Amino acid sequence: MTGDSADTDARVRATREAIRLAFNDLVLSGSFDAIRIGNLVERAGVGRSTFYEHYRSKDDVLRDAVRGVLGMLGGGLALRPDPNGIIAFLDHVASNRAASLVILRGSARAIVVDVLTDVLRDEGATELGGAFVAEATIGLVLNWLERPGELEEGQFARALIELSRPAFEG
Repeated sequence: MTGDSADTDARVRATREAIRLAFNDLVLSGSFDAIRIGNLVERAGVGRSTFYEHYRSKDDVLRDAVRGVLGMLGGGLALRPDPNGIIAFLDHVASNRAASLVILRGSARAIVVDVLTDVLRDEGATELGGAFVAEATIGLVLNWLERPGELEEGQFARALIELSRPAFEG
């Protein structure tokens, strides 16, 4: 029985990973708004019903795709800030600049802000403070990505920590 559970878990992870990889490919080839479930399942090599066993919509795929990396950012901005978490996040978005720009410039940005807001609240931010810091941080990250080389990652990380401090103080 334990083997069956492990096999099932591995299949679930493999299916979700195939969907996320297909999603990333589609983001790079156009825009978030242009992604259709039909294109996504075709690219992932899964059936439509399989997709819906794992996700309700492409918005859910985006949430799943960004949650981990936004967790690094949120942890870096937390009550006990860690610039290394922020720098790891910045390295990730800079390494994936094209996809990051597509997501942060378009309608998907609102979903990213919502996920980061949730992460910040989980880290101890106040309701309003978390929403403010999430929106401001994503806007600043977009600006940073659009102007590579203007501000070193460590400097930018420290600036984001200072911006976020009030969200955790009240």
